[in-house]
Amino acid sequence: MRVLIADTSRLNIRIMEKMFEGSGVRFDSASDGAEAMRLVLKNDYSIAFISDKLNEISGCELMRRMRETLLSRSLHEPEFVAMSMNPNGMIERRYLEAGFDGYLHKPFLKNRLWDVIDAVMTEAMGCGWRETAGLSGQDGRVLTENMAEAEDEKNENIA
Repeated sequence: MRVLIADTSRLNIRIMEKMFEGSGVRFDSASDGAEAMRLVLKNDYSIAFISDKLNEISGCELMRRMRETLLSRSLHEPEFVAMSMNPNGMIERRYLEAGFDGYLHKPFLKNRLWDVIDAVMTEAMGCGWRETAGLSGQDGRVLTENMAEAEDEKNENIA
């Protein structure tokens, strides 16, 4: 599985890199909309995480342009996940109504990241998405372990 992260914050990109470490998930990052557009046209991504505020364009506008461009060129469209500092449910609903497939609020928590990935990919590809996402057996096991670890962390936070 390959993902794109479009965010102006190098720290946020580093945090996600650490969370993906050892999972078999490959990712590219872009610090602005133009670079994100170039990458999404060049590579086949399963998910594109897009920050709500890039320097020259909003996340919603970037997603809209990516979808139009990919459709016009008959290229594969990734699942789009909005990222924002606002954990408010109204904001999440606004992004989903704007066409995003998922929502991840900052600061990132490992369990929330994996929950969003699992929900978005299950919705797009069904329950067997790990096998069909191009993950090798080892990568699939590591991804499953990461998701189980994140679920354990979530349960510890609740207790």
